Amino acid sequence: MEDLINKLIGQHLSPDVDLSFFLVKVNHCIKNLKEEMRIAFEERESSFISIESRQYSMENEEFEKVFYKAEKRVDILKKVLQYLVTFVQYYSEKDEFCNKPYFSLTEFNNLVVFLIDLLLEEDVQKVISEEYKELSSKNKKQVEDMVLQNHNEFLKLLKNIEPSKGESYLKLFGALKNLSMFWFKTKKWDSLKIRKSDIYIYKLTELLLSKKEDLNKL
Repeated sequence: MEDLINKLIGQHLSPDVDLSFFLVKVNHCIKNLKEEMRIAFEERESSFISIESRQYSMENEEFEKVFYKAEKRVDILKKVLQYLVTFVQYYSEKDEFCNKPYFSLTEFNNLVVFLIDLLLEEDVQKVISEEYKELSSKNKKQVEDMVLQNHNEFLKLLKNIEPSKGESYLKLFGALKNLSMFWFKTKKWDSLKIRKSDIYIYKLTELLLSKKEDLNKL
């Protein structure tokens, strides 16, 4: 498993990548997330257009709903990445008297839960099913059960979150890391299918989980 992870990450980052350079790449990813989404939707827009104006109007309305739904997801993903970058920067600060940035554990928890709950969304379920399209109907039911089980296990990791406890952040980092792993496996470790954001979330949370001894800084 570790070899697969290293190979996947190695296609985007060198093993000895400098932390500051890595964070620049993450921030670049954050900056471009919404633009990449817009480009993808522009390419799909023609499929919503019909010769008949009435049909076009109905389909265009559906397109708008899908677009704004995706836009909300991208905004949440951006916030999660921004939080993780801020955490890493603060953890890596050698000056013990540096100003502590504002962390809202409640907001961060809600953002993480949102990403986990996406596993139950119909369109996301279709994406997952597509990766297992060669399976029989019976086995597809097993896939649905597997997704539900993973969803529940991720949420269990977030039980007993307490704002005053540093361990609560570790639970959130751990849930995000496991969620990234879920997508790695679902996409069969194919770097062309796996989103950069999932790879960066995995790497950022791995960095944070390796700094447990500094947890009292939060």
